[in-house]
Amino acid sequence: SQGKFKVVPAIESYGTANDGVINVSVAQSHPNCHSSSSDTTCTAKLNAVFTEAYQKLDPYFNLSAYDSNQDGTVEPSELSVMFIFAGGDRSTGFLDRPAIWPHKFSHNDVTLDGKKITD
Repeated sequence: SQGKFKVVPAIESYGTANDGVINVSVAQSHPNCHSSSSDTTCTAKLNAVFTEAYQKLDPYFNLSAYDSNQDGTVEPSELSVMFIFAGGDRSTGFLDRPAIWPHKFSHNDVTLDGKKITD
């Protein structure tokens, strides 16, 4: 990024406060996505996982603090969120299950603290 990208931990109260890490477990099964090009349920499975994960991290995190332009939506330029899944990395040729193809994913909008988070 040649100094154009800066990572700053999010303000949160989970575990070591303000290190930007919130651990959650979801009741959803592992999405096991992209096991084949015909996995038509992948998007729905991932959206269910992301929605539940956001709901579980909500008590530790104030999403509204990141809506810097006060338009009601927290966009990637205001906050980037990373989810880490257990299991293998399909992009390396890992064929065991569960696995997922790690990449940027645009999830359905989720509303927390009166603000929508997109992308």
